[in-house]
Amino acid sequence: MKKIITCGLLLFAFIAVANAQADKKADAKEAKATFQPGWYMSLYTGYNLFLGEGSNILQSGNSINFRKDGGLLSTFGLGYDFNPVIGVRGELGWARHGWKGVSATGVTDPHWWSANLTGDLTVNLSNWWGGYNPDRIFDVTAFGGLGLGVRSAHEVAAKKQVTPIVRAGLLGSFHLSKQFDLNAEVATNAVRDGFNGVKAGLFFDDFTAFQVGFTYHFKATSKAAPAPAPEPVIQIKEVVKHDTVFVKVPAPKVTKTVTKEFAKEIFFGFDNSSVKDLNQKASIEETVAFLKTNPDAKLTIDGYADKNSGSKAYNLKLSKKRAQAVAKAITKAGVDNSRLTVVGHGVIPQLYKEKAKNRLTTLKSSYQVVEVQ
Repeated sequence: MKKIITCGLLLFAFIAVANAQADKKADAKEAKATFQPGWYMSLYTGYNLFLGEGSNILQSGNSINFRKDGGLLSTFGLGYDFNPVIGVRGELGWARHGWKGVSATGVTDPHWWSANLTGDLTVNLSNWWGGYNPDRIFDVTAFGGLGLGVRSAHEVAAKKQVTPIVRAGLLGSFHLSKQFDLNAEVATNAVRDGFNGVKAGLFFDDFTAFQVGFTYHFKATSKAAPAPAPEPVIQIKEVVKHDTVFVKVPAPKVTKTVTKEFAKEIFFGFDNSSVKDLNQKASIEETVAFLKTNPDAKLTIDGYADKNSGSKAYNLKLSKKRAQAVAKAITKAGVDNSRLTVVGHGVIPQLYKEKAKNRLTTLKSSYQVVEVQ
């Protein structure tokens, strides 16, 4: 039995690590979608295995009878997640216990029941190790806590027993939807010695519970904070003058107005507005070289964001920061700020179907020069 429990715990831990590593490879480490703290409730049913005198796996020569040393149980839980990693929950449960032995009342293979109230601290290992990802299908959570139990006197003792409970375990959650989870849980519960009516051996008894059930997450009712007023954007209007020169010569020269254009795209990482990448710096150097070669040219800098992550207000602010970061790098290279128009568009429009490519800033210039032919 000890090997079975140990293998089960190792399997849970392995799945959690593999799940977290897979999320990192899929760029989930960068996911910073808004987490909403909230309440949830759970219903479980399962089987508990009593570990006491004669069935103590820590003592040699003992054995466990899965039919006689166990019984059914059911649990109702109510919890609250403060953040993606830490939460608390309380559980009220009922369990039927069995023991392969002779109780203090002389009953062979006695059965009894208990009612238990516990409180746990929960730690989401997947979010802790792999970062919060709302699209993750499977999470592993560790928990530990304290509680009180009331054991019946039926077949095991002359009177009821109130016992403290110290517990720990692992919970695996399959996310069927944003609100419903399918759960599998294993928890060991240490109780007062004499839980089966007999005091001998270790100073405590234990029952280990294996449960499956469902969890319902209540929708968050808190209102989102009002979006900050957008920062004013300075629009620079271009006025292009067309000069026509008439020359009195036998063969007059013809003047022609030619439109020249320049375009560049600078891409950013998820939730990032810093200009540090070598490709970003190379594009800015090309832009600065163009502006210095064409001193009459103006430049429009448009910032965008990916609509699949974050709120509209946050993405609008992020797109502005990206455009302003590019403008700052260009002016730092010696270009006058009056030649730049900086605009943040948020998530409208989405220029590319691939969501990661919409994290960008475009640089465009269209100006006219007069050429004499």
